[in-house]
Amino acid sequence: MQAPAPGGVIVPRGDGSTVVRLRRGSSLTDFADKIGANPASLVTVLIHLGEMATATQSLNEETFDILGEELGYNIQVVSPEDEDRELLGTFSIGPTCRCTPTARRMTSAPTSPAARSRAAPARTPAAIAATPSSA
Repeated sequence: MQAPAPGGVIVPRGDGSTVVRLRRGSSLTDFADKIGANPASLVTVLIHLGEMATATQSLNEETFDILGEELGYNIQVVSPEDEDRELLGTFSIGPTCRCTPTARRMTSAPTSPAARSRAAPARTPAAIAATPSSA
């Protein structure tokens, strides 16, 4: 539901329990996208609340709390890591490797001393310099 906000602009309002999740460092434009508002209208609301910000400026959590309280939104600011973790949690990706045994052997390093001795020698800069080049 849209109702006039401070400054006479019309912005969508929450019911006080409407949760909006924003990534830390979000701007008014990010918030406007989430609630379907005009970013310029949110700038006007903030100015009338005594806060100065541009539409693309990163805002801190306190500023979003002030704006959310005025407009009836419960704004939750989350870290990018938490947001990524939640997003990845929506996929059913198991922690186990579903590789074939052959593929696992090809990608793993030799573990026994005998296998390590059969492995290709390390390509250190000294070993590369000592190798005769074929011209």
